[in-house]
Amino acid sequence: MNCPNCNCLLNDEMLEMKVCYSCGQIIETKSVEDLQEENRKAQEKHQLDEYYKSIKNLSSLKLTTGISFEGYRITDYLQVISGQSVIGTGMLSELNAGFADFFGVEATGYTKKLEEVKEKAMIRLKIKASTYGANAIIGIDFDYFNFSSDMIAVVANGTCVNIEKI
Repeated sequence: MNCPNCNCLLNDEMLEMKVCYSCGQIIETKSVEDLQEENRKAQEKHQLDEYYKSIKNLSSLKLTTGISFEGYRITDYLQVISGQSVIGTGMLSELNAGFADFFGVEATGYTKKLEEVKEKAMIRLKIKASTYGANAIIGIDFDYFNFSSDMIAVVANGTCVNIEKI
C-alpha cells in the first residue's frame, strides 16, 4: 500500500503505527469487518441495480395464453414459472358478499379483491420471467384458491421464452 499523500511505499511498521514516516501523513486503514461490510453493500447495490433493470423490462414483455406469437418465432424455452399472491378479504368484503348472495347481485368487494390479487400474481410472474432473461411468456393461465372463508389466492402460470421477429 502507498501513502495517499506522498505515494511512498508503506511498510508493515508504518501501517501498524498508521503514520507515513516520509511525510507524516496519518494513514487510515480499514478493518476486515469494514472491508466486508463495504463489499456486502456493493453486492447488494449490484443486485438491486440488476433487479431494477429487469423490472424496467416488464412492460416490454410479450404475453399470451397461447403457445406462440404471430410474426415471431420462439428461440429459447427458458422455464415454467408461476407467480402467486394471497389476500385477506376483510370484514367489509364478507358483509358485501353476504348481501350480494342474499339479493343475487355481484359481490363488488370480492370482485375488487380478486382483481387486485390477480394483478399482483401477474406482476410476480413477469418479474420471475425477467430474472430468467425472457422477453415473452406463453401459455399463461390462472388458478384460483380459497384457503378459508376470508383468504383468496391466485397463481399465475406460464412458460418464459425468448422470441424474435420472423
